[in-house]
Amino acid sequence: MLEWQSERGYASLLDDGTPVIYGYEEYTDQTLLTLVDQADPKAMQILGNRSYRAGDVDSAINYYYGAAVLGYSKPIIDIGNIFMSKYYKENDLDKKRELALTAHAWFSLAENRGDIQVKFTKKMNQIDFSSKERELVKNRSSELYKELLDKRQALGFGEYDNSTPDAIKKLYGEK
Repeated sequence: MLEWQSERGYASLLDDGTPVIYGYEEYTDQTLLTLVDQADPKAMQILGNRSYRAGDVDSAINYYYGAAVLGYSKPIIDIGNIFMSKYYKENDLDKKRELALTAHAWFSLAENRGDIQVKFTKKMNQIDFSSKERELVKNRSSELYKELLDKRQALGFGEYDNSTPDAIKKLYGEK
């Protein structure tokens, strides 16, 4: 279970719920950038978090995207949450709808990657989509998956492992 959480970009927890600390939060940006050059998804995720907190949303998305290419699913949810945050701030109804569709395409992608936690995120950000919009979300999610996989394979990595261990399913009431 710890391995699955770590491979997906989640903080690892011991069976009693105690977080396992790896020290990345303590690294300087320069150290993290060196790790990014070595294709370290945890470094990308931490830099994404730092960029987002600093208000640099574009950099955050780029770092999260890089971590997603390397196999993390949590940053996929983080990208979806960025678009939902924009959705809640947007006043233009057309732009608002487009942001919701984009966010849910990312959430759907995380779900397709076997990430159960995204179900809670989707529930908190529930949008009533038409059947045509649901199809748009599904198609965009498929496009995003293919794009990520193509970039992953260009780096010499294989297919994603989209399985979810029984222990994780049980933890989230899926089994």
